[in-house]
Amino acid sequence: PNALEHYKKAATLNATLNNKMQSATTIQNIGGIYLELQDFNQAMKHFQQAQTTYEELADTLSLSQIKNSIGDVYLSKKSYDLALANFEEALVLAESINAQQSILEVYYNLGDANDQLENFDLAMDFYTRTKALADKMNNTLYQSLSYIGLGTIHLDAGSIQKGINYCRKGLQISTEIETVSIQQEACSCLYEAYKQAGRNTLALNYLEQSITLKDSLNARQTADKILNMEFEKKMILDSLANVEKEMKIELAHKEVLRQQETQRNIIIVVLFFIIIVAIAIWSRLNYVKKSKQRLQKEKDRSEHLLLN
Repeated sequence: PNALEHYKKAATLNATLNNKMQSATTIQNIGGIYLELQDFNQAMKHFQQAQTTYEELADTLSLSQIKNSIGDVYLSKKSYDLALANFEEALVLAESINAQQSILEVYYNLGDANDQLENFDLAMDFYTRTKALADKMNNTLYQSLSYIGLGTIHLDAGSIQKGINYCRKGLQISTEIETVSIQQEACSCLYEAYKQAGRNTLALNYLEQSITLKDSLNARQTADKILNMEFEKKMILDSLANVEKEMKIELAHKEVLRQQETQRNIIIVVLFFIIIVAIAIWSRLNYVKKSKQRLQKEKDRSEHLLLN
């Protein structure tokens, strides 16, 4: 809640300063928090608001990422057609600019969505693409996810040994990178695999590991949420300080411009009056000169008449 309030304040300040990109990014982050809280309506509202700005700015990478996030919301709500549509649009955008990380993330989500829909051939294809790209990028997180995804697909297809091999590899990598959530998925996969194979001792062993990891994950997630909220709070406060500083600088600049404009207007008015006075003096002098000339002519004429 505190993180949300700070994000909202940051979004308001960015909007005031007309920082469209920063404002949209903040709104997207707010949507991400709502998605974690499983408030899908609020998550969708903020993601779509950010999407509108990204469309105005024609930011292809951000559009790809936000469509992937919108797809995540639909997938969480089991709205598979809409999820797939957004994932596919995100993929087209990411591929158009060769954004490898975004492509990798969308590949996995397309595999996950098709896996849930039991479109196993498509799921296998996208998990395989995820693994190939993750290997190329040396992205161990998505390597482990893709191995487990492939393992579950092989189990569903009845290829128990292949399923075991893939899930064990996923467990190995996730253990190396200390990702508890993926370790738990791998152990669940291996429990199902060994149960299907009738190897009950190993199945029970991985079931116990899965339960232990899940308990650890719940405890860690609670601690992480507290730490993340504190970290986010600090980062947002720093961001707000920068935004407020920018606002003060901008207001000071506007004040300088206003003062310069006022001084310019005063100078114009003074110059105008000087010109008017100068014209008046010139006119007066010219009038006096002409008057003297007329008087001189009259005098000369009078003297001429007297002489005659």
